[in-house]
Amino acid sequence: MAKSIEDRVKDSFSPDDKESAKYYLDVLTNTLKDYADGIRRSAALMLGFMAVFELVLKGIIKQTTIGPFVLSGSTFIAAFMPTAVAYFFYDALNSGLSYERIQKAYTSVFAIWNSAAVDNDLNMLSKPRTPPYFAAGDPGHPGISAWADLVYKIQDDFGWVVVVGPILFEGYAFYQLFELSHLSSILVWVNAAVSTILLAVSYWQGFKTAD
Repeated sequence: MAKSIEDRVKDSFSPDDKESAKYYLDVLTNTLKDYADGIRRSAALMLGFMAVFELVLKGIIKQTTIGPFVLSGSTFIAAFMPTAVAYFFYDALNSGLSYERIQKAYTSVFAIWNSAAVDNDLNMLSKPRTPPYFAAGDPGHPGISAWADLVYKIQDDFGWVVVVGPILFEGYAFYQLFELSHLSSILVWVNAAVSTILLAVSYWQGFKTAD
């Protein structure tokens, strides 16, 4: 049976070896920052591509440049937008799941370094934040402050928007694309298939981790 992160930490660090715990906390802090930046970047790109899709659909954007290539034609450009949204959702979710695993290790090591600080949620004040529209990680113990509880409640409720939002956007986007192409565009069908796979894998990973 695989060890939990908490058990791995307990087996790796002695309560008397504060120096090793402090060194590993610094390593984990940098790793958490990398994943927090990854969540922020991918989530922002996901929202950006949603906006660009609507602008392309309305004819406000008629061409785009990707490296040396100039792409034109609203249907051609728009066909790739939902796939980009699905990919960046997949990437943000992966970063979020990794962030949560690293945070478990961070909290466990912090408890060895200073257990009283963890009891008072001081470890939560030192971890890098994730964007409020794509929050990740343990919020800490309830009841520390009314403001912290309110922020957590808002983020928890908004989390359902993050979960449901991408699949609603994909349904809307491909409905619009198939309307424009009259179900005859292989490009749209390919992008629909890739987007479906990316979303399916994302939700499977998310629900598997939750269980």
